[in-house]
Amino acid sequence: MKQRVVTVDLKNRKHHESLILDIGELEGNGVVSLKLDFNNSINTINKYINEGKIEESEKAIERYKDSFAACSDKEVHHQFVQLKNISNSIYNIEKNLDTYNIEAYRVIRQSHKFLVEYMREHDISAYTVEYLTSVQKSEKYMDDFDFKMVLEKLMCNINMESQYAYLYDVVDFIKKGNIHFSMEPQALEVFQRLSNIVEQYNGELIKKYNNNSARISLVKKLVTYGCGKLIEEGTFKIYIKSLKDHYNEEDMDQLRRDFEELFVLYKMNSADSFEEFYYNLYIMAEKYAPDFMALNEYYKKYVAKNMYKNGKKSYDKNSFCKIVSQNVESVEFNTDFTVLYL
Repeated sequence: MKQRVVTVDLKNRKHHESLILDIGELEGNGVVSLKLDFNNSINTINKYINEGKIEESEKAIERYKDSFAACSDKEVHHQFVQLKNISNSIYNIEKNLDTYNIEAYRVIRQSHKFLVEYMREHDISAYTVEYLTSVQKSEKYMDDFDFKMVLEKLMCNINMESQYAYLYDVVDFIKKGNIHFSMEPQALEVFQRLSNIVEQYNGELIKKYNNNSARISLVKKLVTYGCGKLIEEGTFKIYIKSLKDHYNEEDMDQLRRDFEELFVLYKMNSADSFEEFYYNLYIMAEKYAPDFMALNEYYKKYVAKNMYKNGKKSYDKNSFCKIVSQNVESVEFNTDFTVLYL
């Protein structure tokens, strides 16, 4: 069998462009392997984190992410993801330390949790000072957080018309055990009052929704906080067509879950990069596309890239399943060559 060594200068090449190798002269079964050196990129991110230059590490991660997303070396890709999580966590802590609300607390708590868990299982000697400083700062922030004051501030001049989605998320976040008031009975009392107000409003909105007199405007109040971009777009009406016509008064959580699923489709349809598209495609595929999930990693990416390139939109789970199945069925599985590519 012929052996061909190809050297390619990638210095001035954009990450998202394709590299095509002619393998036509290979005889019989063969392997085409393309391996790139990611060490310099990894070392650059490590260096920025170690020096406390977190904004620079965030920029480097953004610059390299498409290359690492296509990396077939699982160990290298995992290393990049871990560095990305470390940098993101430290950045989110620093960014929110001067903000005093539940949303900032939530971000800091999540970032702190990741850093502590990672530190227990991995060597952090490459960036010890900045890492431990962020852990200590986030611990102090959470220890000093005055829940009673923050909740009382939320209770002042409540306008459920404009604040409902955010207040619902606050109540839901606390109810799931993310905040404990065992040492703050007064804060618990304020929270229970806020929770009662939100639950009462839940029932009122569901009744209006079922009455179907102003469904579009009502769904905008029901949806998860942070979906504003979709609401502002003209496609909003198309997405909510697949929601059920009727929900029981106690089914607010189900309605929100149904909409959040549509929001995943929206993020997939409007993705600015293949990485973002694939991430949201995978979330939906795990639930509804067993034929896609049965593929190996190479063919999953192959199908996803075809879908991303074609740009056909899915506005509900049925159209999503149909489009995925069509793309899976159109794949011609090549058994002549094992293709390992980045």
